[in-house]
Amino acid sequence: MKHIQTLIFDLGGVLVNLDIPRFEQSFVDLGMHDVDFNFLQGHLKPLFLGYEQGTVTTDEFVTTLIKECKPGTTEQDVMDAWNSMLDIIPDEKLETLRALHASYTIFLLSNTNELHWKYTVETCLEKYGFRVEDYFDKVFLSYEMKDYKPSLSIYKKLIADSGISAPQALFLDDRKGNIDGALQCGLQGLVVDPYRKDENGHFQKPAHCWTDELRFWLF
Repeated sequence: MKHIQTLIFDLGGVLVNLDIPRFEQSFVDLGMHDVDFNFLQGHLKPLFLGYEQGTVTTDEFVTTLIKECKPGTTEQDVMDAWNSMLDIIPDEKLETLRALHASYTIFLLSNTNELHWKYTVETCLEKYGFRVEDYFDKVFLSYEMKDYKPSLSIYKKLIADSGISAPQALFLDDRKGNIDGALQCGLQGLVVDPYRKDENGHFQKPAHCWTDELRFWLF
């Protein structure tokens, strides 16, 4: 393993905690029936993928979702429900990112969309007067790149745009398929499990689940 110079973080599940039950309930409250997280893979899948790949605008996305909801649902209702998937970035993670940024080049590479990114910036990254630039040298967002992990082209674009040495870059993602794509492009990869089980076997959301693993890779 070569010396790591660059760290590349995924967003949801790695930095931002996800609250899937709240997300599901938010759409049930708007009149959708039998909603679970898998409804993202149902008849609305092309809409969701298009939104995260930048081929569907926010206006088009919200307008289409309103049609799936009960009468009287507003655009703000839909946007709030959509953003309810996102919880917080714990302060411990933010502090760790800022500390790492002093010694490493840090990028963000995320399959995300305009609403989720705006929410993350305003509620998480700009807390306490900090800016996105205090955490990342550059952000690579699927909806802006018109690309989507684990397509090999999205990793190649990041490498070419940034000029980094791929073998000296470590990518952290919560999906093995996304890590596999990065490995094929010469990056190193670490699969992060955003949820761990406590002593009773119940899933919990730790303050940060990648710190110990990352320390192993870096030191």
